[in-house]
Amino acid sequence: MLTALWNARWWPGRTGRRVLFIACLLFASSLAGVAQLQYLQESARLFEQNDLSGAESQARLALTDLSTRAVAYSILGAIRFRQAKYEQSAGFLEKALRLNPHLIGAEINLGNVYVLEGRKSQASLAFNNALKLDHNNFNARFALARLEGESGHYAASLELARPIDSQLRRTDEGLVLLASDELGMKDERAAEGLIEDWLELDNPAHPATLSMAGIYADHELFKDAISILEHGENKGGDSFDIDFALGENYLRLDDLDEAKAEYNLALERRQGCAECLDRLGRIAEQEDHLDEALSDLLKARRDAPADPEVLFEFGKLCVKKGLYLDSISSLSAALKLQPANEKFQYVLASAYTGTRQFKPAIAILRHLVILHPKDPLLNYSLGSVQYLESDLSGAESHLQLSIRLNPQQLGSYYYLGLIKDQQGNSDAAAQIFESLAKRNPDDPATLTALGRILFAQRKLPEAQTVLERAVKLDPSSIKAHYQLGMVLGRLGQREASRREFAAVKSLNAVADKQTEMRIFSLDQ
Repeated sequence: MLTALWNARWWPGRTGRRVLFIACLLFASSLAGVAQLQYLQESARLFEQNDLSGAESQARLALTDLSTRAVAYSILGAIRFRQAKYEQSAGFLEKALRLNPHLIGAEINLGNVYVLEGRKSQASLAFNNALKLDHNNFNARFALARLEGESGHYAASLELARPIDSQLRRTDEGLVLLASDELGMKDERAAEGLIEDWLELDNPAHPATLSMAGIYADHELFKDAISILEHGENKGGDSFDIDFALGENYLRLDDLDEAKAEYNLALERRQGCAECLDRLGRIAEQEDHLDEALSDLLKARRDAPADPEVLFEFGKLCVKKGLYLDSISSLSAALKLQPANEKFQYVLASAYTGTRQFKPAIAILRHLVILHPKDPLLNYSLGSVQYLESDLSGAESHLQLSIRLNPQQLGSYYYLGLIKDQQGNSDAAAQIFESLAKRNPDDPATLTALGRILFAQRKLPEAQTVLERAVKLDPSSIKAHYQLGMVLGRLGQREASRREFAAVKSLNAVADKQTEMRIFSLDQ
């Protein structure tokens, strides 16, 4: 009997699929003419040389003989596969199998066509048919195991892979399959054991290296991902993708120096890489090098003006730097690209607050509270901005709810104290601020507010002590210097009082464009 075995392999999903066909013809010359066999041999030879037109011509000549027709259709199916004409490929392969249901290679190739067309149940049937014909066929078993794994059936995939486990461990694709399955089953110990096999590979393919590292990184095994990537780099696979992936994994480990080095290498390989600049900017911000971060993110925004994450990171940093107009512009552009992004909306509300545009800030925060009514931070944020807008009743309601949801939301107590003071209940305000100062003794804003109330209650020595500590904690606080100057003047310490007012004048000259209000924290 004349049979064609067509063995197929493909890369896993991240990098797309790539199919390689290898022809192996076994001849039974008693059932086929010499000419027809020569046509098939020549077709296979031309196929291997990627002369698809010549291979097709020879295969079509073999269609004239019934004994070689099935194999000829199988070859035509392979040719159409390589041409990415999957519908035609499936048609030829199905014809081949109707003529000869024992063509194992045609079943495997047909399964691969079905996979690429998204017809998973039909692909599974084809691979199972191949295994019925040859229970030990490596390619059929591997293909079916991969299909099960990609469908999330990790136990079934491992069961299918068990008879060929030793072979899989010697290939990059096989190890990618096993790692995905083991980690899908939450078996980190088994997955760790695969790292040793991976490091013994002489030349893992570049896409497989990235896939393998990505699997471990997705399960937060960042050190393993780094080992995989470094092995690929040492085997001559260094590239932008590997450098960038190393940077990502070092960043997740909070190893900022190594992450920065890898991102800079990636940037050298790909000039104008906005993602690299974005990550370098984030690292600089994390290291509190805000000017450096602003420079990197400005370049990233220049190179990727339509990247919402880049626009967001730049806008967020501008809020931190007090560049509110730039922040509003960048965040608004990001929201046009992703209108439903709540993170973008929240930071834009902060930017509006920074420019005293309370109404749009309140509108954004009210929308977020409707979506998340039991979020203590959102209720606190809305209440704090409502206070700044002088909506004391609405502010008090949301701040009280924030405290009920999270008694540790200290900012809510601060604004409640300010509300009580504005309502004329200085005793209740003093009680709130005294309690808050005990819980948060190093917050200058709380001490400043408490000192002002103590001054109004004519408790001057107590006010002096509290305000001197506030000034020590925050020498740039205009309010603290001013209140302390008032207290010292009432106590008759005129020279000390004049020094405090001189500090107020000096600070106003430097920061006359800065707002003195307390904006809710983005990091709470």
